[in-house]
Amino acid sequence: MKKTLLMWVFMGVVTTLLAMAPVRKKQMPYVLNVVYFVPKGMQPVEGYEQRLSDILLYVQQFYRKEMARNGFGEKTFGLAKHSDGRVKLLLIEGSGTADFYPYDGGGGRVQAEVEKWFEQHLDEKGSEHILVFMPTTTGDENPGGVPFYGMGRICFALDYKHFDLKHLGDAMLTKWLGGMAHELGHGLNLPHNSQTVSSQKTNGTALMGAGNYTFGMKPTFLTQASCGILNHCQVFATRKGNYYQEEPDMDIRNLHIEFREKTISIRGGFRISLPFDGINIYYDNAPYGSVNTDYDAESFFVRAKKDTFSFELPKQELFRFADRDFQIRIAFLCTNGTVGKLSYCFSKDSIVDVHFVKKPELDKSNWTARASDEQPGAEAVRVLDGNASTIWHSAWSPVKKEFPHKLTITLDGEQLVNGISIQQRSGLHGAVKECILYGECKGKWEKLGIYTLENHPLIQYIELPRPVELTAFTLECLSNYTPEDPLIAAFAEIGAY
Repeated sequence: MKKTLLMWVFMGVVTTLLAMAPVRKKQMPYVLNVVYFVPKGMQPVEGYEQRLSDILLYVQQFYRKEMARNGFGEKTFGLAKHSDGRVKLLLIEGSGTADFYPYDGGGGRVQAEVEKWFEQHLDEKGSEHILVFMPTTTGDENPGGVPFYGMGRICFALDYKHFDLKHLGDAMLTKWLGGMAHELGHGLNLPHNSQTVSSQKTNGTALMGAGNYTFGMKPTFLTQASCGILNHCQVFATRKGNYYQEEPDMDIRNLHIEFREKTISIRGGFRISLPFDGINIYYDNAPYGSVNTDYDAESFFVRAKKDTFSFELPKQELFRFADRDFQIRIAFLCTNGTVGKLSYCFSKDSIVDVHFVKKPELDKSNWTARASDEQPGAEAVRVLDGNASTIWHSAWSPVKKEFPHKLTITLDGEQLVNGISIQQRSGLHGAVKECILYGECKGKWEKLGIYTLENHPLIQYIELPRPVELTAFTLECLSNYTPEDPLIAAFAEIGAY
C-alpha cells in the first residue's frame, strides 16, 4: 500500500515537472534573412545584436497575435536564432562608403551586394525574404540617410543607438519601429491597405496603412486581408513547398458589381489554375495605380467556393464613398504565395454597374500578329497565346515610340466576325484609351469604327455594326490612360467572336 502511494506521488511529481518544462517548438523550414549591412569605413551601432534581437522578437509576436486574432492560427515569420535565443543577424560589409547607398537609389545597390553575398554563402540563406538594417548616417538624434522602404521581397530599415524597446511609447521609437514593422510587411508580400470604419473603432490603425506612425504607441493591427496574404508567405510556412514558382492563370467567366443603396454587391464565376483559399477585395479612392497611392484602400477578406464568390461590401464601412473616382480590386490568394489580380475603375460622376459575361470566341491558335513597334520580350504574338499575364507592349527602350501604335491580327482564312475582344494588361499601365479598328474584307481594307476602350483588365467587346467576313483586322492605338507615361500602349489578349 505504501509502495503504491509513493509510486503515485512520484508519478505526480514527474508529471508536474514535465508540464513545467519548456516546450521545444518545431524548427520552421524557412526563416527571414536578417542582414546588418555596414558601408565601408563604418561600424555597427553599439549593442545592435541584442537591441535588434529584442525588437525582432517583439514584432514577430505582434504578427503572431494578429494572425491568431484574424482566424489563421498562431503563425508568424520564422527567425534563425543563436543557442542563447538571440536572433541571428548576418553582418555584411558594403563595397562602398555611406554616400554610395543613399535613401534615393541606394536600395538597389545594397540589394545587389546582399544577393551576391548570399550566392557565396548559400547555406546562410533561409528564404526569399530579406530584411536589411543599416546604421544611420545622419546621427542618432535625427536618424536617416539610408534606404528605408520595401522592394519586392527585400526591405530596408535603419539602426541608431536609441533603437531599443526600453523607449517603447516614445515618438521617435514609434516612427522607426513602426516604420520597420511596416516595411517588413512589404518584404513579406503585403500591399498597403486601410482599416475600415468599424475596425478603426475596435482595433485602431492598420499597420499597412498609417500604422507605421502608431505602432508601439497607439492601437495598431493587421487587417484580415493582410493576414490572408501572410497565411501563404514562405516564411510563415510550417512545411516545405514550391513558393512563388508559378503565377496563376485566371479566366473570369462572369463578374457583376452592383451599387445598391447600402452595399456594393460583388459576385462572379472564375477559373484559376492554382489552388487558392481566399479573396481580398480593396476599395481604393483615386489616385490609384502607382506607388504609395493605396494607403487608403479599405480591405475585406472573403472565403470563396471552388469557382464562385459573392460579397456584400457595406458602404458604411468606407470612409469616403464616391467622393472621387475609385477602383475596386479583387485579389485571389493562391496557396503558393502568388496572387491573381483583377481591378475595375469607376467614375464618381457616373457610377455604372458592371455586368460582364464571357462570350464564346473564335479559335485563334493559328492566327498571327504583327505590330508597328514592340518591345523585346513583349512581342505582338503574345496577344494570341491565351495567357493574360503575357502582353504586347509598344517599344519603350531604348527609345519610346509615339502614338499611333498599330497591331495587326491575321486570321487563318476568311471568318465571319461579329465583334472583337480586347483585354487590357492587368496592371493597366499603358492601357489603351482610344483606337481605330480596320478590317480586311475580300482583299480590301475599310475603317470599321473609332472606339474608346474601358480602363479595366476584364475582357471587353467591340460589337461591329454588322457581321463581316474578315481575313485580318488592325487596331490603331491613339492614346492611353496613363498620363505619367503618355507614349506607351499595351494589350494582354486580342480575339474575335
